[in-house]
Amino acid sequence: PDVTGTLTSFRVRVGDYVQKNETLALVDPSRPGASYSISPVEAPIRGTVTEILLDPGDTVSASVPILKLGDLNSLLISARVSERYVNRVRRGQTAFIRTEAMPDRIFEARVSEVYPVLDPASRSMKIKLTFSDLPEGIKAGMLAEITLITSRIYTAVTIPSAALVSRGDETFV
Repeated sequence: PDVTGTLTSFRVRVGDYVQKNETLALVDPSRPGASYSISPVEAPIRGTVTEILLDPGDTVSASVPILKLGDLNSLLISARVSERYVNRVRRGQTAFIRTEAMPDRIFEARVSEVYPVLDPASRSMKIKLTFSDLPEGIKAGMLAEITLITSRIYTAVTIPSAALVSRGDETFV
């Protein structure tokens, strides 16, 4: 909100898609003994309402967020890479994503950001991945398993993992 006052009502619900400058809620800035006109709270960006943080009747000010908006059409994946592999990660590199919600599907993403500094506590480097097209079923907040190809051996003989049979301590093809 632009003013301090009482949150009178919301014009949106969780899950609604809103345009930039669309009215999200109304605030009454009136004080005892004085009456002012209702002030609209407008969306600073276009996006989806992901959470409503307050209730009508709550007091708000310019520093108090009343709801969360998110652009769910362009989700990012934040991940950390162990110090051991940091020199093998490059922007544009392909990654394969698997989620618990859809364990039989593998999605493709690309490394879009590589942070230049490691976290001294975890000795890991932060990276961000983006989908070229947002796959159906992927939701914000999902846990993902990421496979990042850091090197390839083109002369290696490969077989399907289903062709391997283990008996005791030995493995056969």
